[in-house]
Amino acid sequence: MPVLHGVVAKQSGEPSMETVRGNINWAFFFAAWGVPGKLPDIFDHPTRGEEAHKLYDDAQRMLDRLINERLIEVRSVIETFPARAEGDDVVLTLPDGTERRLAMLRQEDGDRLSVADFVDGEATLFAICGGFGVEELCKQYRAEGDEYNALMVKFLADRLTEAYAETMLEGCRIAFGYPSAPDHTLKRDVFEILDVEAKTGMRLTESCMIVPGEAICGIYLPKGHYFSVGRPSDAQLASYAQRRSLPIDVIQSQFPL
Repeated sequence: MPVLHGVVAKQSGEPSMETVRGNINWAFFFAAWGVPGKLPDIFDHPTRGEEAHKLYDDAQRMLDRLINERLIEVRSVIETFPARAEGDDVVLTLPDGTERRLAMLRQEDGDRLSVADFVDGEATLFAICGGFGVEELCKQYRAEGDEYNALMVKFLADRLTEAYAETMLEGCRIAFGYPSAPDHTLKRDVFEILDVEAKTGMRLTESCMIVPGEAICGIYLPKGHYFSVGRPSDAQLASYAQRRSLPIDVIQSQFPL
């Protein structure tokens, strides 16, 4: 899969910005503004319709500017590896023939699912960020006293990140730090395996947040579906910490009481 340095500068095999734009989930955009609803029904809502229509129209004008003036970039690294499940874990075979274990957690009750249950011969790691250029643009708007458009840029960058992921990886994208794989430290594995920082400029903070912040990182399994691990037992956390080769307090910090 390609490394992308700007959706607006389309290269062979990469989606155009208009294609990505067409995959924006507007329900999440409206929710970010505290105006819940889905297109087109929200426009007819008796109390939220007018506000939603204005937000949508303003978003379209901002998208036109972002695209036409090439003001922000989406960058990504996406790579598929042979993979197998081993217990609760995903084991990847890297190009040099070595194996890399991505330890996962399993639900304690219900269907007792683990991400590993959805591995079927291969798995795709991804790191995608639509936030390049956002900070500079937001600073410009805020210097003009325009907090509205500063927020509009940030919310649209989030939506473009997700839309790009949907365009490239239609199906179950399990982002690390989210309910199916709540351990943020798994991002370190992705960044190392894919050499994300060198290829894109994305970086991880000490607490494993991605900079720029309009980003997602995780594993794609086309036959999977989303679920929530919930809070693991102390016994499972101890086993998981051992498999992750991390101190138990680091793992416990991912699951605050």
